[in-house]
Amino acid sequence: MKTAWVLCGGGSRGAYEIGVWQTFRAAGMMPDIVTGTSIGALNGALIVQQDYEAALDLWENLRIDDVMKDGIDLELSAIMENKQKIAPFLKKYVNAKGADNTPLKDMIARLVDEPKLRQSPIDFGLVTVRYPSLQAVELTKQEIPQDQIKDYLIASASCFPAFPVYEFAGQQYIDGGYQDNLPIALALRMGAERVIAVNLHYQSPIHPTLEKLPQVKVLSPSRDLGSFLSFDPMILKRNRELGVLDAQKFLGQRIGERYVFTPLTPSLQTLAEVLVRELTLFQCQLDDSDHPFIDTLWPQNVLLDKILKAPGDSFETLFVRMMELAAELMKKEAQTLLDPQTFLIEAAEFFSAGSPALETERSLYQSLLQQTTRQSLLTLIGKADRILLCRSLCDQMLHRQNSLLQQLHWLAPMMAQEVLVSWFAAFLIRWFKLNHNF
Repeated sequence: MKTAWVLCGGGSRGAYEIGVWQTFRAAGMMPDIVTGTSIGALNGALIVQQDYEAALDLWENLRIDDVMKDGIDLELSAIMENKQKIAPFLKKYVNAKGADNTPLKDMIARLVDEPKLRQSPIDFGLVTVRYPSLQAVELTKQEIPQDQIKDYLIASASCFPAFPVYEFAGQQYIDGGYQDNLPIALALRMGAERVIAVNLHYQSPIHPTLEKLPQVKVLSPSRDLGSFLSFDPMILKRNRELGVLDAQKFLGQRIGERYVFTPLTPSLQTLAEVLVRELTLFQCQLDDSDHPFIDTLWPQNVLLDKILKAPGDSFETLFVRMMELAAELMKKEAQTLLDPQTFLIEAAEFFSAGSPALETERSLYQSLLQQTTRQSLLTLIGKADRILLCRSLCDQMLHRQNSLLQQLHWLAPMMAQEVLVSWFAAFLIRWFKLNHNF
């Protein structure tokens, strides 16, 4: 089957695509076709040339001055640190009808080897847009006239009005993203039977219909990649590393959505099934209970709604989402590789009530019970420490079961994550004690 890699436009977010390539390359994967728009077209050209080291060096050392002359990094912190550059930059910007992107042109001229690209067995296509008609221009390397590949790459990346309109061969062009920032359709027209599309936009599909096709798989960032004109070295490094991890999850080498875990062992897969069944039973019991202060109908399934996202979610998927809710409260670093077994033990210990603070945690729980209105309860929850809330609830779930369901029926809709994570911690503590591992 002919496989295409489709690379999205997104300026400095393109570092993510190099991280994806790093993982795919390590797995021995190579495409038959590459299509791209803007920075995706440039990254795609390097993939077609198989110039991995050059691409890695580019994104490890890329700075704003490599893209535009006297440019300003558009992250707010960088702008505030370089106030003296704003007036000169804006003056040149207005006079040139866009930033001076001569450095970008020079970079493309240096990196792109037209004979090498044309002779590669990997087919290549890009998208740009004619100006001012805004007509899409989709071209394969066979359709691009000789000695014009670099010009079309510049045209594809001319992000007007940030950059000026690019003119060559009697025609003006602007960034291909104005028509198709993720050229899946072009890849299919070029004969792709399977497509891996790399989107650079967090939680924002570009082609909602095409992305549902069975032959199309989309790899999207698990976190926001930031501004498309932010060239802070730490952000570029973070985005490249995120591309590596997300691609590993895409290939099944890692699991998780916003966090990164090694795959579950068979024993933890069994534990996942037990957990989901017990949580479902707990939710049913919770929904059947009542509270004397409630005179309105409360939503049902509030705990399950935190982890259920789509029909057919597996036990493993739900278990991982539960771990991620706990990891968020524990303030775990998103791009740190976590071992599930070690993490579960740590989570159980983290949310269990320690002896020195036990009275404080029980006092907080009593304060929760003393609230007789929804507003007073919300006020208390808003002021309370979320970790202390979890530890307080976990202690109650482990030691004080009398009327607990009635109390949680009232609390759960207003602090669903805390109740869910507390239940999860109590479940783990019981499980580990039962298995003599805690």
